[in-house]
This record gives sequence, structure tokens and C-alpha cells, in this order.
Amino acid sequence: MSDDERAIRDLVATWMAASKAGDQDTVLGLMTDDVVFMVPGREPFGKEAFAAASQGMQGMRIEGTSDIVELQVLGDWCPPFPGYHLYYPSRRQQSPAFALLAEALRYRGS
Repeated sequence: MSDDERAIRDLVATWMAASKAGDQDTVLGLMTDDVVFMVPGREPFGKEAFAAASQGMQGMRIEGTSDIVELQVLGDWCPPFPGYHLYYPSRRQQSPAFALLAEALRYRGS
């Protein structure tokens, strides 16, 4: 397990233990000030709204489990391709700029 993976797992474990103990200060301390929560059925909200909602839940017992799964978001998003494909409808009326571009794309260096 990498250091990053261990740090993430430790943070989640701390969050879960603090939530179970009702330790709002520890939970809030794990968040940056610009944190954004996105949950189904609600507009995104930040740390202040989370703290206000947590105040209203004092005395409640919160238990949960976590399952951390690593997801690959983009991966190989730009597959290799054989080269450029250039189409110009007329060879007779090429501008000098287009001729230079076509020559640069055609150049293969040794």
C-alpha cells in the first residue's frame, strides 16, 4: 500500500471514529475551508452548512462503514494514432501558409 493510500485510509478511519463519538470539531478539522459536498437531492454545500447541520444532530449516534475503492477517471484518454490526416479540396489554389503547414506535417526528420 502506498503512502497516499495509507493517508486516505487513516483520514477516513479518523472521520468515522470522530463521527461515531460525536466529535464535530475533529470532523470539521479534517476539512479544508473550501470543501464542497455534493449529495443527491441537494445543491452543493460547504463547510459552514455542514457544521450547521451537524449542530442540529447533536446527541444522535452515527455509525457507518466505509469501503474505499480506487477508480481510474481518465486513464489513457488520448490513444496513439498513426498521424495527421489532412484534406484540402484543391491543389491548385493553396495559400503559401497552407503549403508550409502541409510540408511541416509531411516532414519526418531522420
